[in-house]
Amino acid sequence: MKMTRLFLCAWFVLMTNINMFAQKIDVEQKLEGLDGTIHEILKDWNVTGCGVGIVVKDKLVFAKGFGYRDLENKLPITPNTLFQIASNTKLFTATAVGFLVEEGT
Repeated sequence: MKMTRLFLCAWFVLMTNINMFAQKIDVEQKLEGLDGTIHEILKDWNVTGCGVGIVVKDKLVFAKGFGYRDLENKLPITPNTLFQIASNTKLFTATAVGFLVEEGT
């Protein structure tokens, strides 16, 4: 269930920002309220932390860490924190295939 929510959250971020490719945008305005939403998700899912990065037209426009990478020592997650990606490549591949199917490719 948690993976489904994570996938839906990632999908929501992608879909709500897909129009960013077609027009010039004010990143800060588009991301208003994101911090609160991320903190709420961390609390709801009982997750110690996460990192969020958003890329527009091959440019990193937002990078921020939320919560802790080491809860015991209270070490925060930063934009430079490295994570093991585990099986996330399956999610990326499935999402890419979904986009191709949607485009009719």
